[in-house]
Amino acid sequence: MASYETLPARADGKVRIRAYVQNLHHQAPTAIDPKTGEKKTVWREIFDTKAAARKWTEKIERKLDAGIDPDAVEVRPEAETLTVGDWRARWWPTYCRATRKAPRSVEETDRRWRLHVEPRWGDTTFAALDRLEIQDWVDEELSGWAAPGTVGLIYKDLHLLCTAAVDHRPPILLYHPCYKIRMPDPTRPEAIYTDAAGIARIAERCGFYADLVWSKWGTGWRWAELVGLRRDLKVTGNPRAIDNGPCVDVDAGVLRIHPAQGCLIESKGGLTAGPPKTKGSARTTPVPQFVMDMIEARLKMSEGPYVWYGPRGGLLRRSTFGRRVWRPACDGRPGYPKRHGTPSRSEWAPLAAGMKVHGIRHSHKAALEAGGIPDPAIEARLGHGRNGISGLYSHVLSEVETLIVKDLQARYEAAIAS
Repeated sequence: MASYETLPARADGKVRIRAYVQNLHHQAPTAIDPKTGEKKTVWREIFDTKAAARKWTEKIERKLDAGIDPDAVEVRPEAETLTVGDWRARWWPTYCRATRKAPRSVEETDRRWRLHVEPRWGDTTFAALDRLEIQDWVDEELSGWAAPGTVGLIYKDLHLLCTAAVDHRPPILLYHPCYKIRMPDPTRPEAIYTDAAGIARIAERCGFYADLVWSKWGTGWRWAELVGLRRDLKVTGNPRAIDNGPCVDVDAGVLRIHPAQGCLIESKGGLTAGPPKTKGSARTTPVPQFVMDMIEARLKMSEGPYVWYGPRGGLLRRSTFGRRVWRPACDGRPGYPKRHGTPSRSEWAPLAAGMKVHGIRHSHKAALEAGGIPDPAIEARLGHGRNGISGLYSHVLSEVETLIVKDLQARYEAAIAS
């Protein structure tokens, strides 16, 4: 119940209003006066205008009707105070640890956050996130220069942050601000690949690394898996006997990827041994004889644990290999005559312009498809999993693996002969 009392005028002539609110029939819990320690049933305040006094009494009565102590400190919703940047600092380390994200993947995500997401949304509270502003950000700031695939990755980083805020208990967000955001056209150019004869021409130009190119084509492995191959590691604990043994098994004619240290990962400017991309990537791959011969020759060139080293004994980086060796071999290079102190260099015409190192993996798959190899065997060799019934009941018999090895060996011999 509210009442008002007009107080005597002050020296400046202004009249003040004292407002009272009594807790008679409201649902609020019994309040205790902090000064006297006794039960508090009346709230009073002085105002300069009747309108301000009436607004205050209405606020107090609403709290009493809702069962809220009017003297309690009002707590703002977390979405109004928590910024996107603060939430990521709190949530991201736990998410990476729980999902066992690879160090390289964490590094790439942190880079996208630092360059694209944080400058725009890092200081924004969750309550201020607006779907239309996010759509404008995707359409204008990102799509103006980045490729569609890159835009999708950057947007997914923000989407994942908001999803975690919605899923948190108690929820930080009651709605998802990234709901139905339209992405740019996801179409991308088809990967460039070539046949065995094309690989032979490219490998010839790669010189010291010709065996690396042929081994990548003969195994279908990813770059980090191949350059991370080591002679000192053994794989154990698998139910199939063929899956256990040294990573370089000359007697069995197979190569194995170690589940914990089977890849050479570039992270934070350094090279470290780490796990492969997925659990299914830790696999055993029967290889053609030409691949095993090349690897044995490499093992005799050095005494280090890794199979592949550079001319000066250093480990291999994909960026350096691509810039110095792979791009000239595929895209061609200009020639120049002999000069004082500098030998001449012949001109190279393009062989497979624009083809990436990963294109060797595409070429490997194309060769297997041309040889009539079933899809489950191809996907198992590439380290890809299959979902659903087809993944549960798909298996590769040894006779199919033998067929793959013979087909690749025949293609290699035909390419070298031509």
